[in-house]
Amino acid sequence: MIILRVPPILIVAISSESHVQDWTTPRTTETDVNDSEQMPDFRTLPISTLIQSRPLTVTPVDGGRTRRPRAIASVAQDSPLKATPPGKENQPMVTETDTSRKRSSTSAELSDDDVEAATRPQQRPRTAKRTSTKVKEEDLDSPTELRICKRAYIIHRVLIATEIPMPNAETHESEAIAMRSYYHALKELADELRPELVQRDSTDRGKLITLAKDLIGVMYGIKTPSADSEGGMEAINRKRKLIEALLERDAFVYKNPLERSGGMYCHPIILELICRIWFADKDRSDGIRFADTHFNVDGKGIPFTTIALVVAAVRCALDEWASGVHTSVAFHCNKYLAFYKAQINSLLDWERYTDDSGSKLTARFRVHLYEKARAYAGVSLFATPQAISLGVDDFAANESEMDF
Repeated sequence: MIILRVPPILIVAISSESHVQDWTTPRTTETDVNDSEQMPDFRTLPISTLIQSRPLTVTPVDGGRTRRPRAIASVAQDSPLKATPPGKENQPMVTETDTSRKRSSTSAELSDDDVEAATRPQQRPRTAKRTSTKVKEEDLDSPTELRICKRAYIIHRVLIATEIPMPNAETHESEAIAMRSYYHALKELADELRPELVQRDSTDRGKLITLAKDLIGVMYGIKTPSADSEGGMEAINRKRKLIEALLERDAFVYKNPLERSGGMYCHPIILELICRIWFADKDRSDGIRFADTHFNVDGKGIPFTTIALVVAAVRCALDEWASGVHTSVAFHCNKYLAFYKAQINSLLDWERYTDDSGSKLTARFRVHLYEKARAYAGVSLFATPQAISLGVDDFAANESEMDF
């Protein structure tokens, strides 16, 4: 028996003797034909005329086994049958579409696009990609940070495998493991990090001394239009004497250095350097980000160490003009460490003196520097609104004053 399948159009069984299978064999379709209507005899029809223009779903006749349909011919729409079974010339052929119309006259006919869409394999819904939390190399600022992260990943993996395989979220064990991994990585990489951090010392101080050298020319009168017009030994001697007067007993820290008046450590260059080095990046400035821990601890203002460092940088910049002619001087620790410590001692002695006198001038000066620097950064001192609630006294006063 040779089976010729034409789903979803029609299934025709042709025997080796070229006759059509006995249609009296019971079969079922999705839409049963009415009993009053007889099935046409297809035995006399050629196979080409059996291909319908409408889809017809039938149950396979090959032993009841269900197979997936295969399209073997392209069907032209609206191509009516041109032959009718013998004895049925005056009766229209009953098709799946005709029966459907009898069942529901309002049902819409399916087009080829509809059939194609219905038989198209369903695509699996796409799921949103998970966002990776792993730190990428491009997210890090330096190769050192990448080395720390890679080492921390290894240590974290070992801790999970050997100590706390299932961290308890309620006791924050995951955070504890993460911190342990990070600090162990820092400890193991300390020898590698130390040379790089040592090099950063001179780099960070270099920014300060470079700016100080640019500012002293105008702020101390070393470079002025009249001074630039001078020439020869006269200009050199004038600059040399000016530097000697500024350096005598650290007169350059006064607001008016040549008169030694206007207040100690009040020269404009000190505040200018503090603002432009540590408060120049708005709310991202070091002086703002680390205010509570370094630059304004307990609201006491700029620390003495910062003031002394700035004064030492100004002293180094002035030393370059000590001979009246500019000569480069390196801002090395071994050369200016003693001067820096002397400034720290002077500031501490001044603080003790003002505390004993009750003026608290040193403490108020430190806070003044911080407020000026914060204003330079463009950050309000009260950037976060204070939580203040009205009280009983306010309610009582409101009883007699409220007018509406």
